[in-house]
Amino acid sequence: MKRIEGLAWVLVAVALLGVVAPAFVQSDNVHSDLETVAYDRIALSLRTFWADQASPDGPSLPTSFRVDPNFPLGTAALFALPYGLGLDPVFGSRLLTLFSALLAALGLGLLVAAGAGRTAGVLAAAAVWGLPAFTRNAVVTGEAAPYTAALLGSAALLAWECKQPRARTARLILAGALLGGTVLFRLDAFALAPVWIVAVAVSLGISSAGWVAAACLPLFAGHALVSWHIYGSATAFARRAAQVTKQNAAFHDQPLLRLLQALADQLTLPGCMLALAAAVFALMAVVRTGLKHRSPLSFFWLVLLGSAGAYLAMIGTGAMQPRLHRYLVPLLVLFLAAALMFAWGAIGTSLRRFIVVALVAGFLCVGGREALRDARDLRLPSAVPELAAWIATEHSLSMVRVSGYHPEMVVLTGLSETVIQPLPRSSRGALDVEALLEQRKKPNDLVLVAFAEDPLSADLADAAGRLALQVLRSDQHVVVYR
Repeated sequence: MKRIEGLAWVLVAVALLGVVAPAFVQSDNVHSDLETVAYDRIALSLRTFWADQASPDGPSLPTSFRVDPNFPLGTAALFALPYGLGLDPVFGSRLLTLFSALLAALGLGLLVAAGAGRTAGVLAAAAVWGLPAFTRNAVVTGEAAPYTAALLGSAALLAWECKQPRARTARLILAGALLGGTVLFRLDAFALAPVWIVAVAVSLGISSAGWVAAACLPLFAGHALVSWHIYGSATAFARRAAQVTKQNAAFHDQPLLRLLQALADQLTLPGCMLALAAAVFALMAVVRTGLKHRSPLSFFWLVLLGSAGAYLAMIGTGAMQPRLHRYLVPLLVLFLAAALMFAWGAIGTSLRRFIVVALVAGFLCVGGREALRDARDLRLPSAVPELAAWIATEHSLSMVRVSGYHPEMVVLTGLSETVIQPLPRSSRGALDVEALLEQRKKPNDLVLVAFAEDPLSADLADAAGRLALQVLRSDQHVVVYR
């Protein structure tokens, strides 16, 4: 067994050095084309805590406070830390996300170790980096990693408490605080928190569930009060989020099929089969023999089955968009844990253990290769940061220069958002400057102009005249936040 555990630790090193580090180095701060830009988390933090200070002279304490009703407050607070500490906001935010993902991997390992042993836990901490969505959301700015870390940290603490003769109040409160903190990052925490509390009530008793719920309550109530203050309703945040999700859904989208496709894409078909088999056998065991009191496995299966039900309900009602894999990261991680624990088994020969290690190595190889391909495919064209740097030099009000979707440009200044469609052309195909200038709403606006050809060229027009600069290709338009 020591040899197998040594191989498990080797896989952890392979995951960190062969997948995580290259993905971080090769990545730009961009999600996939379907998902929200990673840079808007930085923009969110700046406009939340420095709303009235258009161009701070270096990092400073927050000068104002303005809640953005489209995001829970935790995201803004977390990604305001690098800027407030004098760090580069992009690199510092990515490091925060990576650190959160490492904590999430540790939490998963501890959760699996509670139910299946230490070696299985080490394998889980390695295998999780074979989930492309998990790895991608570990190397770009976003709330998926801290959200998942808080959920898994809470679950791991509670699972280990199931191994104790008597639950310790301090651990229950800490687990509840972590669970309550999830609502500061994602609104689906309102659906998952009851699952955790019910699992605690069944596994540890009503009094333990009461401590966990009491630790959750202040954060959940605080979020509801913020929603009430902004909208006049405690549930308006959630309704607004569901409305945005429905608006972003593709025409004729079938969300449940999308969910199955996401599971197959991320876990691979063998992983999906193992995870589904694990869930079915767990459900059969519950029906046949009931749940064992103070059992880490019983707690885990309750969390898994309850979370799967919560996600199905959210997706079926349109409150969650399965096309965006970052929303599914917690569910994917739990399914991966179920597949690994089922394959590992309570009793197994050395041959079985070696087979599981080989399966984890293969899964890590396949998923890691996909994550590295995402890192390469989502790199920004070289002209984008050059253009952003040029704008920052010419316009001193810029706070941070970033880029999101291809071909979106994001430049934060104190000005309004402007969308410029492909340039008007004259009869001879040249840029129609007069038509362009007529589109400008204000005489002193900076205008980013894009042609539809490839390579794309751009003209930057301001009160001082016209300046030409090569930029990036665009099929539709270029967006500038100003």
